[in-house]
Amino acid sequence: MNSEECIALNSSCTRVDIADEMGFSTIQFFSRYVKKITGLSPTDYRRSKGL
Repeated sequence: MNSEECIALNSSCTRVDIADEMGFSTIQFFSRYVKKITGLSPTDYRRSKGL
């Protein structure tokens, strides 16, 4: 995951906004990508970071 992606996931933006900004066509593709990279769903990843 590059630094922009980490910043986006650690921001207060919605998952839909982050997925759109990163160029994913659907939230499902974005969620799969995050889970593949981090081992956690976007929601669980953000919870683990206290967001």
